[in-house]
Amino acid sequence: MQGRANQAILKTLAEYFQVPISSVSLVSGYTSKQKIINIEA
Repeated sequence: MQGRANQAILKTLAEYFQVPISSVSLVSGYTSKQKIINIEA
């Protein structure tokens, strides 16, 4: 379930920032509520 939740977050952020999902990556916090996400524009 956690993998799906993380993917949903990345997809939502990609849509919000209007970038491809491949430009959004989870840097840390795979199993934590606090996450660090990298977005390349």
